This record gives sequence, C-alpha cells and structure tokens, in this order.
Amino acid sequence: MKNKLKYDFVVLTPGRAGSNHLMYTLKKSTDALIDFEIFNQVSWEEESFNVFINQHRRYKTLGLLFNRNIISRVKFNFPLEYLIRKFLYNYSNKNQKRGFRLTFEQAYRYPYVLKYLVKNNIKIIFLDREDTLSMIISLLKARKTLNYLTDKVDQESQKTFSFSPPMVLQHLLDYKKEKEYIENHFIQYSNIYKLTYESLFSDYEKEYSNILSFLSLINKDNKIHYTALKKINSQPLKKWVENYDEIISYIKNNPH
Repeated sequence: MKNKLKYDFVVLTPGRAGSNHLMYTLKKSTDALIDFEIFNQVSWEEESFNVFINQHRRYKTLGLLFNRNIISRVKFNFPLEYLIRKFLYNYSNKNQKRGFRLTFEQAYRYPYVLKYLVKNNIKIIFLDREDTLSMIISLLKARKTLNYLTDKVDQESQKTFSFSPPMVLQHLLDYKKEKEYIENHFIQYSNIYKLTYESLFSDYEKEYSNILSFLSLINKDNKIHYTALKKINSQPLKKWVENYDEIISYIKNNPH
C-alpha cells in the first residue's frame, strides 16, 4: 500500500519513556526530518496541528468549534476528522523520510489519527516503559517543574518532591486505559516495532540499529551521534519522592 501521508513513521509512546533521547539521536545521526509532538495541544511549532488549523480561516473556525477536549473523542466528529485528514494528507514529494512523536494521551484524544496511520501502513515505533510508576511520577514532576529536558547531570539530585497519591493513581489508570485503546488498533498490524525504555537503554546500540533497519534509515557518517540529553531522574523514587510509601500504600489499598 502506498503511503499518501506526509509522514513515514511515528514514535508512539507515553511521556517519560526515552522518546526524546531516541528522536534527537535520529535527528542528529540520520537525514530523517523529525517534527516531534505535532498534536500537542499547547504546541505552536511550525509543523504542528495548531499552526496548520490557524493558517486558514475555515479551518480555524472548525477548530474552535470541534477541536475541543469535550468533543474530540465523539464518534461522529466529522469536522475534526476532516481537519486531521487534511493535515496528515498534506503530501508533497520528498526525498527525506519524516517522522513525528505521538503520545498515548494524544492518540487517545485524537482517535482519527490512529485510523489514518493504520490505513496508510505507517511504520510505528511503539516505545513503552515497564516501570510505569517511575514513568508517571517523573511525568508529574516534569509538569510541576516545567523541566522536561536537560543536558546537565543530576541537576536536581538534591531536591525532593511530594505528589498527590490520588493523582498518581488516576494517571496510572489513564495510562492503562490509553494503552489498551491503542493496542486494540494494532492487534493485526504488522508494520510496528515494539521496545521499552528498559530495553533501549540496556543495549542502546542494538535497539538503535534495529530501529534504523526497521525505518530503512542509515547514519549519515556510519556512526551514532548521541544526543547530549541526560536523565533528569537518575535516582530511585525513594530517594526523591518524599511520600513514596504513602503513594505505594494508597495504590495497594485502592480497589481499582
């Protein structure tokens, strides 16, 4: 099946699962064009869905009416589907492969995106994380501090943080719901490469090589140009989460 979208691959992932490191490495090491989170609600990067909608008066009007959380998942939200289709099918002949990142939350909010990815047999890198509690708490910390990326080593190693146990649990449940929804779309989908944060960073060169092969990409000068990004939360949760035991107890005692 010929791909009619402007994208050749997508990194489908929850937050804090190593996708930034992987995508920046791909960007530095290959000729692939990387657009990152084009469906992020607060993104106004040049290639984002928000910018696309606001470039046309008709699209902007439809976006104001139908691109809203309360109705974005409505089954028959045809105006929003129309906007997404126009955005993704904005195809032009290109010599470079192009990819973007789609978070679980964004895929769940915009169900039509998955529809068109599958329809066009887009290559999907499914990057998840086994340690879901660390992933969720790291995400909540990033949102609290607004610090998502760093090239400094252990810049917050001396700081501790406290998190609402109900909020942590709710995010865990949301992650589970979103993941199940996404996996149901790919039960019989073969054009997908699955890995985890743990497998990526336990043998980075092997996984990176597998990804290059899957995407039919090559390194520009036959070597990996690693990103300078560092892990923000390098210590175990117990070291920097003040109410770690309270969170664990709440999760264990909650009927969900």
